[in-house]
Amino acid sequence: MQKKVWEYIQQYNMIQKGDRIAAGISGGADSVCLFFLLLELKEKAGIEFAAVHVNHMLRGEEADRDEAFVRRLCRHHGILCRVYSFPIGDIAREEKLSLEEAGRIRRYQAFEAFAQEWGADKIALAHHQNDCAETMLYNLARGTGISGLCSLRPVRNSLIRPLLCMNREEIEQYLEERQISYCEDSTNRDTEYSRNYIRHHILPGMQLHINEKAAEHMAAASKDLAEIWDYLEKCTKEIYGKQVKALGERLLVSDELSREEPLFQKQVIKRCLEEAAGTKKDFTRVHVQSVLELWEKDTGKSVNLPYGLVAQRTYRGVQLRKRDIRDGIREKAAPVRMEIAIPGQTRIDERCLYTDFVPQTGEIIPQKKYTKWIDYDKIKDTLVIRTRLPGDYIVINESGGRKKIKDFFIDSKIPREERDHVLLVADGARIVWIIGFRLAQNFMVKENTRNILRIEIKGGTIHEG
Repeated sequence: MQKKVWEYIQQYNMIQKGDRIAAGISGGADSVCLFFLLLELKEKAGIEFAAVHVNHMLRGEEADRDEAFVRRLCRHHGILCRVYSFPIGDIAREEKLSLEEAGRIRRYQAFEAFAQEWGADKIALAHHQNDCAETMLYNLARGTGISGLCSLRPVRNSLIRPLLCMNREEIEQYLEERQISYCEDSTNRDTEYSRNYIRHHILPGMQLHINEKAAEHMAAASKDLAEIWDYLEKCTKEIYGKQVKALGERLLVSDELSREEPLFQKQVIKRCLEEAAGTKKDFTRVHVQSVLELWEKDTGKSVNLPYGLVAQRTYRGVQLRKRDIRDGIREKAAPVRMEIAIPGQTRIDERCLYTDFVPQTGEIIPQKKYTKWIDYDKIKDTLVIRTRLPGDYIVINESGGRKKIKDFFIDSKIPREERDHVLLVADGARIVWIIGFRLAQNFMVKENTRNILRIEIKGGTIHEG
């Protein structure tokens, strides 16, 4: 068994010479096995390790017995021991968690706290193949995806699980052959706990009636699924970067996402929900599907989601935002209005407008999104940069045909919530340039134009493309 574990450690590069390892030691068979294997590796691999014990204060004298056992074990072998005590019953009630979940959270907090204090490189946990199989069955029954079927990894960041190559029977055999004692937790026999029911009824039934190596095979499947999940995550990250844009506190998911494979559509939307909410909890297939269905609906349609989120169909895709107290009607952006320095620079928050006069050369004017050349002789008033106002219009053809800015925004499918943010170069109510969209026809440079003003805007998310 020592050889098997050592080869497994090397396979996943879990431990390097000189590592300091904090090991979670409960006093049960699994953690005691881990303790003695690390003790043997202490000399072989040149490592240091310390034990961390968490007393959940749930089992009275039995919990105190386990703590005392771990303290004696560490003292006998000269291993540093740190004990943390948490009233898990009270914590679970206050935080509305199950005892299992509350205990798990506090254990990991204790491990992390000690690792930081002691300067540990790794945190070793005693999970084995049966734990992996039980976790897979538990998560599968509760409605997990691929990630929940491969949640127990050999290595995850600083966490290592050297015993994932072993099953429970091998661990107990290891301890019996060496006559090593350990503590038995009486609550492990209480099948009122979901995991215990799986441990004592479901998994043994599978091993007895289907395949005695069920736990081993499920652990192997979990490893394969982990590799698939990592690849899926990599692809999802790439697609997310291309198809999702942050707009302040909102996320805009491009229409282009609907052309990706359905699997990646679901993964990207799930990631968007988690990003917008700031948590990975409570989002299900139903929520993801309800967002995807918005692509088949009219602009303006929306669905309510957990954590006060709203997903809404827009002209350019689907927007995710926090639900507004006024049923989604958001306050207008603060108006912007500044006189433009001519020639010179005019700063608007993180952006800057540059103007200068250029000679008439008769050459064709370049077509650029954020740089325009205008006939300055047509300016009648003070040239300003601002956001929209009632009565604004733009000339759209050579015969002088006008279009209200409001109608232009609608026809150009600019989302309602973005319209008050669009910057305009204006001459009174006449719009010279809708920045990022179009230049007014009546201000375009002609062959007989004498004074040409070049206007360029830079900064923020603006760049020529």
